[in-house]
Amino acid sequence: MILGLLFKSMAGGGRQSSIGDLKLDVLIEEEHSMESEITDHPVEAGAVIHDHVTNQPRRLKMTGFVSDAPLKDADAPLGAVPSASAYQTLEQLWIARTPFVAVTTLRQYDSMIVETLKVPRNSPEGAL
Repeated sequence: MILGLLFKSMAGGGRQSSIGDLKLDVLIEEEHSMESEITDHPVEAGAVIHDHVTNQPRRLKMTGFVSDAPLKDADAPLGAVPSASAYQTLEQLWIARTPFVAVTTLRQYDSMIVETLKVPRNSPEGAL
């Protein structure tokens, strides 16, 4: 089970899950949403007709993990803190408001924008 979780991000046809230039060590969860808006127009008889459908932009929610001791990056410079670098990369994507590419196990999404960035932190060992 642990090995399956560790390498889940590679399950999508050999693609590593990523957000812009940030490669995720583990993709824990992804949620793909596709919604449409259907217009309503009441007519004289009191009935409502639906005469148009507009597809809304696709939404993607990713929950991932970047380890400070990744198994696959033995060439990382000494003293590098990958989680801090990952946070800075995500924050810069949010600040810049420019489109980026997101890769999941299902597909690649072009022209994505950060709408919400959540970085939960807890202290199970007593230190953050």
